[in-house]
Amino acid sequence: DYLPEILHIHALQLWGQAKYYTAQQYWINALEQSALVDEVEIQIESLIGLGNVWRITNEYQLSCSTHELAVKVANNSRIHWLEGKARILWAWDLYLLNQYIDMLTVLDGAEEALQDH
Repeated sequence: DYLPEILHIHALQLWGQAKYYTAQQYWINALEQSALVDEVEIQIESLIGLGNVWRITNEYQLSCSTHELAVKVANNSRIHWLEGKARILWAWDLYLLNQYIDMLTVLDGAEEALQDH
């Protein structure tokens, strides 16, 4: 079933057009559909996209929590490249929240996750 991936790709296109709230709805749908068919990579990508929408709309705490969740899902699934991607975005959120020590710790984890990529 390609529906979750199609929804995610459509959300990316809307994101690129700066239609953030519409992209958000597509990522929510992609997240729901990917959970139904156990498409973990799309779940993580959807969480990353949702976190990015929160950040661009200045909801830094929501962005931080969402990217942290993406890291946890990627780590539990052992999808290192997505964990690294999510960690970099999570670190950006921490920077925006002035949590610099935590930011550096998260970036260290990103370096470790991306070591072989």
